[in-house]
Amino acid sequence: RFWSTLHTKLRMVDLPALPADRRVLLGAVGALAIVLLCAASIWRGGTWSIVATEELAGSSRYWEARCTCIPPVLGVNTIRCPDEGDNFALHSRRNALFTNSIEWPRRIILRGGPTCMQPELLDAGVCLQAKHDLNTGYCLPSLIIVGGLHTGAALAHVYLSRFPVFQPWTDPHDEGHFFRSVHNETDMFARMPEEYLAAGLRVNISIARPALPYTYEIAPTYLGLPVSQLRLVKEVLPSIRIIVALREPSARAYTHFQHSCTEGRVMRVAASKHVPEALRGAVVVASCVAPCNYVDDVVGQLEGSAVAAADLERLAFPCAPQAFDLAVTRALHNVPPGLVNEHAFFTALGATPDVAEGMAGILAGGFYSGHIDRWLEVYRHHQLLILAAEDLAKPSDEIRTQLSTFLGLELRSDAPVAAERAPEYAPMLESTKARLQQIYNLANQHLARLNKHCEGIVRRWV
Repeated sequence: RFWSTLHTKLRMVDLPALPADRRVLLGAVGALAIVLLCAASIWRGGTWSIVATEELAGSSRYWEARCTCIPPVLGVNTIRCPDEGDNFALHSRRNALFTNSIEWPRRIILRGGPTCMQPELLDAGVCLQAKHDLNTGYCLPSLIIVGGLHTGAALAHVYLSRFPVFQPWTDPHDEGHFFRSVHNETDMFARMPEEYLAAGLRVNISIARPALPYTYEIAPTYLGLPVSQLRLVKEVLPSIRIIVALREPSARAYTHFQHSCTEGRVMRVAASKHVPEALRGAVVVASCVAPCNYVDDVVGQLEGSAVAAADLERLAFPCAPQAFDLAVTRALHNVPPGLVNEHAFFTALGATPDVAEGMAGILAGGFYSGHIDRWLEVYRHHQLLILAAEDLAKPSDEIRTQLSTFLGLELRSDAPVAAERAPEYAPMLESTKARLQQIYNLANQHLARLNKHCEGIVRRWV
């Protein structure tokens, strides 16, 4: 494209009409441009070896081509593969060479380290050579499990262990946080080799036909990412599959509250004489991000009420359901029922979405419809599979069939599936649950309109 455009531009110049000295100058400039272009290709280019396989389809066709990354010219990224006798212009990831979805299990290994890391070369399932080890590589996740805190994402991991070709991107107990910490493309690609790739599953790419697993990342908190950060995820993983695990919103909030009790975040205000009557016996949850002083945070929340640190009693786990009811009553004071998303909820509270903890953060996590809308603004419907945590906790053929169809893979039937562990605390009060369901009602109706499967999930919740 570069040479074609240059040739077209030069044909527009009437060379005979130019003075001799101008023709010499034009020729010198053109020669210098060619030299600089070649130098840039050598300096910025990196040699890659691309190995494509179709292992899951049972094919033995492997092919390898040594390719060189060419710096973008006129907005087009190109890799040069002399052995193939062609250059591949990466206008989009639809190029058949870079098809890495699970249905088209062609795998690519980019050998040569991250020196030529470009968005057009990356996608779900692509394997990259390690920066300092020529024999080691990292295969980008083909699947992400999201769902927010305490929504059953770990249960989806148990099911995925029944697919032999899948392995977790990191330790299943280490949740992904990388894309929550990046805010622009430059920052993301600068930090990716050391903070994202190096933390992922290592594979041996030194052998001729490496047995490359498909990896999945467990990142529950990615469900709440804003659109700007979701677009960064798509820059790296455009064809990723997403499993969204959702739990009945009021039950999820209660579990989150009990988790806050284990962290020592939940405080009860003493019934001291100098404490305002409306606050005596109130239950407040610290909202600061650890590490921080939870007592000082609660005192700050009650600023102007004469409540001091000595007036606070830290509640130990398990917290009584009455404590949760008191915390909900205080948090929902003057909040109208039927809010459609977490933004409307924070507006009603007069709080900001930055509050991830505290009762505002605990209750906001149940407005799933807004989160799903943002994901669908960036990814397509067929890339998302929404599952209920209540269904994942009960091994069933229906869940196995849904996962097999979604991933295009056969599910092993001999591996056990562990049910969700029984809670270690008393059940929530029915009156508290009814009040929370009123708050989440409109958001749940919006979720049910996504498809028939979501409609069935919401119907079982209510």
